[in-house]
Amino acid sequence: MSDIQEGYNNLMLKYKGTPNEEAEKISEERYKICKTCEHFERTFLYCVNCGCDLEAKTRATKYKCELNKW
Repeated sequence: MSDIQEGYNNLMLKYKGTPNEEAEKISEERYKICKTCEHFERTFLYCVNCGCDLEAKTRATKYKCELNKW
């Protein structure tokens, strides 16, 4: 499974009401950082630098920010 796919799987678990608690905690911390980044696209919640959906990217526990912000 690709790293970003893990993020989408964790996002679906959240929507189903059975969240991966570890992924949610990591996502919360990462998302705080993303919201302060100049590459954060607020309307559609994605990273302008890499093009990733941040709801999934931040939940992919092994994924790293390409800008080394997390």
